Amino acid sequence: MGWCEFFVKWLLYVFNLLAVIVGILLIILGSLVLEGVGDLKSDSGITYDINAIPIIVIVLGSIIFIVSFFGCCGALREINWCLLLYALFMFILMCLQIALVVWVFCEKDQFLNSMNTIVRNAFDNRNTEADETMNILQITFSCCGYNNYTDYSGSVPPSCCGFEETGAPCPATIYTAKPGCQAAFYDFWDDNLAYVKIGGIVVIVIEFLALVAGCGLAGCMRRSSNRNLA
Repeated sequence: MGWCEFFVKWLLYVFNLLAVIVGILLIILGSLVLEGVGDLKSDSGITYDINAIPIIVIVLGSIIFIVSFFGCCGALREINWCLLLYALFMFILMCLQIALVVWVFCEKDQFLNSMNTIVRNAFDNRNTEADETMNILQITFSCCGYNNYTDYSGSVPPSCCGFEETGAPCPATIYTAKPGCQAAFYDFWDDNLAYVKIGGIVVIVIEFLALVAGCGLAGCMRRSSNRNLA
């Protein structure tokens, strides 16, 4: 094996190892966001499903993990057609990743506005059931009311103190210090969308380098094979 094959082979291996790690991190990030959302569901009038982005991130992370894992194996075993097929899949992945990042950049404001509508509808349609949407919001995001606790004209619900029991007392020292659910829910999605954008850009750079390395190694192996046949 010449220096060209040796260098590009291990370069490709390192890039794919990084991609495997990033794929795992994307799966973890998407799972954490999905878990943070909990059982919340968007109303029929909402344009976006609040589970859409974390599910897309999990799926992309899984695909990146699988493709990059086989890329590592292909580089170590030096199979030319396998490397070319890997490069093709990596190109498709990179295009999908770019589309996701562009979508997050372009649709961020509309998506966040839809999240505000979800909280508004949840507050307007609240009831005394422990598992209703507003109580889930207040427990999950440690918030109280739409703007703050003053939105409740009477006594605040126990969920403002993080209690699931509908009859539990809620001390004022707890709920007065909590933000409104509109701000808490908005900040949650705003922060996580920022992580999605940063993570997506990092993955695109790694995928591009892996694509170049895969094509380069396949070219080196083809030239080496032609020299051996000559």
